[in-house]
Amino acid sequence: MAIPIVLANFSTTLASGIGSTASSLTLSRSTDDDGSTLSGVFYLTVDEGTASEEHMIVTLVGSAGTISTRGVSRVDGVTSKTANKFAHSRGASVKITNLALLRVIRRLNGAEAFDSVDLTGVNSISGLATPTSGETTKACNIAYANALAIAGAPDATESVKGIVELATYAEALAGTDTGSTGASLVVKPSYLAKLIQNSGWNYGVDAGAVDDYAITLTPAPTAYATGQGFVVKVNTANTGAATLNVNGLGVKAIKKNHDQDLEDGDVEAASYISVIYDGTNFELVGQQATMPTTAILSEMSLFFGATDITGAEAETLTNGSNADLLHSHPMFMGVGARLPKTYLNFNLPYDDISTGLNIWVISACTTTTLTKTASVTSIPIGDNPNYLISANIFQFTSGGAALMFNSGKDVFAEFAHRRGGTGSEQMGFGLTSGAAVLSDYDDQTVDAACFTVDAAGALYGHTSSAGVGHTETPITGVTLTNWNVFRIEFNGGTDVKFYVNGVLKATNNTNLPAGATAIKIGYGGSGNTGNNGDYTSTVPSFAVEI
Repeated sequence: MAIPIVLANFSTTLASGIGSTASSLTLSRSTDDDGSTLSGVFYLTVDEGTASEEHMIVTLVGSAGTISTRGVSRVDGVTSKTANKFAHSRGASVKITNLALLRVIRRLNGAEAFDSVDLTGVNSISGLATPTSGETTKACNIAYANALAIAGAPDATESVKGIVELATYAEALAGTDTGSTGASLVVKPSYLAKLIQNSGWNYGVDAGAVDDYAITLTPAPTAYATGQGFVVKVNTANTGAATLNVNGLGVKAIKKNHDQDLEDGDVEAASYISVIYDGTNFELVGQQATMPTTAILSEMSLFFGATDITGAEAETLTNGSNADLLHSHPMFMGVGARLPKTYLNFNLPYDDISTGLNIWVISACTTTTLTKTASVTSIPIGDNPNYLISANIFQFTSGGAALMFNSGKDVFAEFAHRRGGTGSEQMGFGLTSGAAVLSDYDDQTVDAACFTVDAAGALYGHTSSAGVGHTETPITGVTLTNWNVFRIEFNGGTDVKFYVNGVLKATNNTNLPAGATAIKIGYGGSGNTGNNGDYTSTVPSFAVEI
């Protein structure tokens, strides 16, 4: 209900009497003191000062009035009280009272809501909905206030609070500052986390030349800063010292191990590298492509830790040439962890195994020199049975005493071997005291530690103790007609290990050769199936415990 109108010093009388329940009345006057026709909602007091004094709320149009509330409470100015309703005679006094102020006070105190919250009909501020920016005393409607808060507020800057716009992920990734509305953009926390996790701001694909890597980032960094990191997908492998240029800020060297230039192959093509700017150069983070594997580093540690060989000495272990250059050494070390022992490594020198083989032996263990003592004039390659290449090949005294199977010494032999065909020919190749095992895969008449092949073409790791027994451990997964590298490790009195192409295939620890018989190296076949048993071997290499 609207707040009733108050007129100063207005009084009149009833033009006709009304009962206590009447809902309309007629006044003797129809205009106010200024001559304006009465119109609106008024508080009227009838028969003021008498026992029939009554307050009522009346809507007047001229002298005619419609009563909305009879017997209005004198306390709250709102409630209708039956005890306050009376009949009034013609000529009863009528005044416009200030009882309306009770309604104002109730509303100001929060006991009653103001009418017309949208300001409709509140003529006191009619026409003030669009004040100019310089006006400070005018009220405005809600539509104007909303428009002012959104469109009229300033855009936020680094020094002014105001309107901002949420950035899309694409805008945040691109580093865009201003949105489609013209307001400054802010990034949602979920987008910020995603951008950091995806390295969206510091990852680039190389578009430079070999060793001169270059990336372009968006947004572009304005300068290099110490501690700044980048992830780069390189386009080409490096061939030596390399550089990186980010968004044209300048070419900076890439260093490994803090201050060392890259070497050829440290960075592979299409690989991902991380670098951090140290104020002068980019430092490569993590392992280079040329780093040795963990297994190789472990072997290097064992090697240098168990010997007194220096790195410089390792460069010239055998023939004085620089070990950085590709070449071969005529020696090899044992595969197993046997570094506490000392081994002499050597090859059997020869010109062509098909025309002859020079046999070399150790003449004295104190000087570990090799002296030529014999020569085999014919080493046939073909269908020929039981060729024992050497006699007393290993000698360890100046007097020429042979190294025996029962000496307790380790003897390792390695060679490449290829069978010429398939068939029922039995074969043998390896360490033995006699030729019998070279044509009979399960012979036990001689001491032997060798590879043998049965009539069905099956490969075995063979050990035999002369006159005692023999053991054959099957070896699978080897194509004998291909070139294969065979290795025998005779660990005196312990076991015999058989390797093919660097893989341990069998370990025999029964029927080990242990007689007082000289250790020899031999190749042979049974020779009973035409040319199926043809074989070819490379020169053997040895490591002998001294």
